[in-house]
Formats: sequence, structure tokens, C-alpha cells
Amino acid sequence: ASSTDDLIALQAELLKPVRAHLPPSMWMLLGSPYPRGEELFPYLWNGLDVVCLHRQPVDMVVIDPGNKAPMVAEWQIIETVCRPRWVVLHNINLPNHAGGWIYQYLLDRPKQWRQQALGRYALHPESWTLTVEL
Repeated sequence: ASSTDDLIALQAELLKPVRAHLPPSMWMLLGSPYPRGEELFPYLWNGLDVVCLHRQPVDMVVIDPGNKAPMVAEWQIIETVCRPRWVVLHNINLPNHAGGWIYQYLLDRPKQWRQQALGRYALHPESWTLTVEL
């Protein structure tokens, strides 16, 4: 199946009626929502656009990018089509991660976005659990 066929199948699934007593409460998407290596112009039909077109405005978007994902095209789709009420960003302190530039972009627009929380969390209960890292 081609990627266009996959997108058409996804859209057909999203267009199915939803039972009023069991609305979807969370969608988790993993992968590259915009064709990797492609520029935003000309615009390419993509899975992120299809989902957001049928489910916007979304309550929350969690962005946890890797260091090879600039996310320029994805963020433009998220901001304009998904229209999230909340944005949770990971990796804002790491160089070359999309979380950092998106964070700065949002801070530069105080009329549209407000920072509600800033912090960090530990992956392990103890610091330096693996001394081989030293």
C-alpha cells in the first residue's frame, strides 16, 4: 500500500461516527508525521494533518524530539491545524533539539502562549547510577 492509500484509510477511520458514551480520550502518534527530508513547499498531504483536521482543537500536544528532528514543518501543522490548548516540550535544554527553538518561539509570543510550568525530572532515583558514564 502506498502512503497515500494509508492516509486515505486513516481519514476513513477518523470519519467513522463516534459513540457519544465512548469518545476517544487520547491519541498517541509515534514516528515522522511529515515526510522526512521534504520541504514544506510544496505542501505534502500527511498523517498529522489528517488527524488534526478531524480532531482539532486538541487539548494537549507532547513534543519529545530527537536531535535529528528539526520539526519545522511539523510545528507549523501542529500550531495552525491542530491548534493545541497546551504544549508540553521535552529536551528544551539540549543543543540541536527542536524542543529548544519551539520553546523560544512560544515565549516570544506572550499574547498567544504562556509558560505554566518549568522543571526537570530524574530518570533514576540516584544521581550517576552508572559510574561507567564517568
